Amino acid sequence: MRDDGAVVYLNGTEVFRTGMPVGTILNGTLASSAISGAEETTWFTNTTASPSLLVAGTNVVAVEVHQGSSNSSDLGFNLLLVAGVTPFSSPVTLVKQRSGNNLMFSWPGGSGWNLYATPILKDDAQWVRVMTGITTINGQSFYTAPTTQPAEFFRLRQP
Repeated sequence: MRDDGAVVYLNGTEVFRTGMPVGTILNGTLASSAISGAEETTWFTNTTASPSLLVAGTNVVAVEVHQGSSNSSDLGFNLLLVAGVTPFSSPVTLVKQRSGNNLMFSWPGGSGWNLYATPILKDDAQWVRVMTGITTINGQSFYTAPTTQPAEFFRLRQP
């Protein structure tokens, strides 16, 4: 919502404009017109901001709101930002089965997923890539862990 016009930026790049003239916007630029009534509570939606505008770490969303006249008596805006994450590849299932005193793990070989292990589960657990003992047969990777060793937790992860 905006009263009277607004320009939205993501990391310094304009991603949406409503109620504003075309061209360069300066601090003194007036909105295209003053709005009132129900128009002040209308939601305007942007299709999608390019994900390429996002940076690792902190991102900044900035909004400038402009009045339709220099003697306007009110000002307002409301912003809703919705983000989604698309996985880079399809999830892979880590299959496990017990065979005697061993646990056997398998997953699609060559899938880009690697097996990691840690002796304890906690927020700051150190997951270490399993580098030895993995065999690949007919496109499946296998790892066998004896159940007689101390507790160990496993997961698949892309590097």
